[in-house]
Amino acid sequence: MNETTQTKGWFDIAREKFNSSWFAQQFDFSACSILQMLSYAGIGFAVGFVLKRYATLLLTAFVAVAIVLWFLSSWSIVTIDWTTLKTSIGLEATAGFDSIIRDAIVWIPQHKVLSVCVLLGFFIGYKIG
Repeated sequence: MNETTQTKGWFDIAREKFNSSWFAQQFDFSACSILQMLSYAGIGFAVGFVLKRYATLLLTAFVAVAIVLWFLSSWSIVTIDWTTLKTSIGLEATAGFDSIIRDAIVWIPQHKVLSVCVLLGFFIGYKIG
């Protein structure tokens, strides 16, 4: 019989070393929470990457749209229903800027791991971008 031995590549070795169940047991994470951490880090990476690459374009477009909407609203051509807009993005109808910031400040300590994942993803994406 002709026996051939196949050498393992670096990807195969890394896949064997990174056993998600071992990781979950060591740090008391479930597979769902690991997926959630990876998705938050991915979102942070995408935001950091896009922000570094297209910050001036995005800022210019945002300011231009805000100015156009402000003029159209002041001339009564367009009426912006702020209550419907706030509820459609998941905020309370009476939410102001201060309550949004307060909610974010309360959310961060309650979700420390996810906050760190977002920040790490953001900084890596910003550095690569």
